Amino acid sequence: MKKSKKKNIAHYEQLCKDIANCGSLDYPTNYNFNEYNTYSCSDGTLYVKDKATFYYKSLDLFEVFSNETVSIEWLEKLRNKLIITNNFSFESFKNEIKETPVQKFTYMQKLFGITLPNDDNIVLGNFTIYNENTGRTLLQEKMKKNEFIENETSNLIGGQCCYLEIQTEAKDEKFVEKWSEKRILHFSRILEFIIGFSRSNNCIATIAQYGQSKVSYGFREEGILGNYFMAMSIENRSVNSIPIDKKFQTFLQEDGFNKIFVIDAKKNKNELEKRIIESIIWIGMALTEKDNAIAVLECMFAVECLLKVSSEIISKSIASQLAEYCAFLYSNDYFERKDAEKMLKELFIARSTVAHGRKKEFSNRQVASNISFVRTIILQVLIKDFQSIEEITQFVEKKRYA
Repeated sequence: MKKSKKKNIAHYEQLCKDIANCGSLDYPTNYNFNEYNTYSCSDGTLYVKDKATFYYKSLDLFEVFSNETVSIEWLEKLRNKLIITNNFSFESFKNEIKETPVQKFTYMQKLFGITLPNDDNIVLGNFTIYNENTGRTLLQEKMKKNEFIENETSNLIGGQCCYLEIQTEAKDEKFVEKWSEKRILHFSRILEFIIGFSRSNNCIATIAQYGQSKVSYGFREEGILGNYFMAMSIENRSVNSIPIDKKFQTFLQEDGFNKIFVIDAKKNKNELEKRIIESIIWIGMALTEKDNAIAVLECMFAVECLLKVSSEIISKSIASQLAEYCAFLYSNDYFERKDAEKMLKELFIARSTVAHGRKKEFSNRQVASNISFVRTIILQVLIKDFQSIEEITQFVEKKRYA
């Protein structure tokens, strides 16, 4: 084990030497800005002799730190600084990252499509939703001024809104910005799954359809709240908002739904909990997918990531296993189970058709039916409080031989 570790360090030390050899502070006499790559940092500008090697070997190095709370942009700046100061090695690179302090960040985004009419705020797992007035006041306090950029969107986007807040710890604000965007989309997918929709009357209950109309704010917690970063894209549209009112909050507490944000907030999820959240995200994507064929694929992906036992490529035998599991989870009624088994097999055939590049038209009604079916399976797994995929297997076996 120790020998392997030394070998890895040697590999990365050589990698750093190769990267450094591609960079220089000396410009060639025939220097042309369009021909050569330059990277600016606080200590000077780095001229790169071999762009391809410099780029790809840097990515190999950065991949080692992909789980760190820093962005690629931050790593690039650190690389450049160390090369220019002739201090670039794997150890120095690693130590700089290690010694950079972790900061607390708060990230807020204005969301259209949902409102909070009865409360100042509600907490759903790791997410906090503020009503429009409370959210605006909170932002004003943080930014220490009465007007800010989000007001510029008021006349461009119709409908009421709310504010979504998430918090994290990181070393780099660019990392937080990208992480937050993913988390907000993640939140949207979960809420889409909970709300549901009907394609037949074109009523799509979703946040993601308003996601392009956004202004985001990020704040460091340690007394630098005025320094914020912002992502902004505006699409001129009017939206109908869904109220997160007392009735809806009661709905959120119903069996099955009440476990979703609790599971999502866990830092150390077990295997089945990971599967549940992933399948919910797939259905959230299917709910807003404009291409019905892709939506059908996403429905089947949801079933596979939730219930597939074998790691093998999907086959007829695996499809039969999934159909059996779905049938027993779906209902206690014999005829409803037969219908569920048939629906899963039809979904598998549709998935294979689309996956193999054959164009097939699916109606909104077909897709809505598939989404509703898979959504029910996921909720049954939540309601029955299984703790592992093995428990689901045992449940099916008992039902089969009962």
